[in-house]
Order: sequence, then C-alpha cells, then structure tokens
Amino acid sequence: MAYVGGLPSSHKVLMEKIANRLAEDGHDVYFMLGEEFNCKGVFKTITYPAVPDDMGIDMQQFKKDLTTGLSMERVYYSTTKAFSSICEKLVANHDFLQSVKRKNFDLVFIDMNDACAYLLVEYLGTR
Repeated sequence: MAYVGGLPSSHKVLMEKIANRLAEDGHDVYFMLGEEFNCKGVFKTITYPAVPDDMGIDMQQFKKDLTTGLSMERVYYSTTKAFSSICEKLVANHDFLQSVKRKNFDLVFIDMNDACAYLLVEYLGTR
C-alpha cells in the first residue's frame, strides 16, 4: 500500500509513480489518499475524507501563499495545522482503519514528511 497525506503535492505524484510501477510488475497495490484527489493508475484505491471542513485555515489564502512564496512561514503553519486536523480525523475513524487493517498489507510506502503516516504504519502492524 502507498499512503499519501491529506494535501496535494509533488509527493503524491511520486507515490503515484511508485504505485503504478509496482502494479505494472504484478503486485497487488493499493493507493490510500484523500477522496478529493484525482488519481490515475493501474492500482486500486482506498479513499478517506481528507480535508475536514473545520481545519481552521483559509484555503484561498493558503493557495495564494503557496503559489507566490511570499509568506512561507504562514504556508508552513497552515500545512502543519491542516495535516494535524486530517490526521486527527483519520485516526478517530476506527471503522475505516479496521477495514484497512483487514487487508493485511505486507508493506506500506509513506511520505516521510507526514507524521500521521507513521501512526498508520504502527496501527496496521506493517513495515
């Protein structure tokens, strides 16, 4: 399984390439990502509600800051706040996590910049 945190990024593009390559080579690959992401590939997907309404950030301002690069401190703060909120919602969704755990994944690829990914791997009992 490949896991991508709750905000779109170049990290998703890289994970998508890895998942596609593994699936093309005959592996049974699942790509876990937020439901609002568009994802194309020969792999299967597991989706979860990625962007809760109550993240407490102004998404319009966040996108503007991200594209202009004028307020990287605000981008970092907003990203951290968003990832924390998304992770909190994901970890609290016990039914969803149990359904993922029942798939008995041998290996999970994660984005090392997303702390929630480490919690997910620990919960699933994978490497």
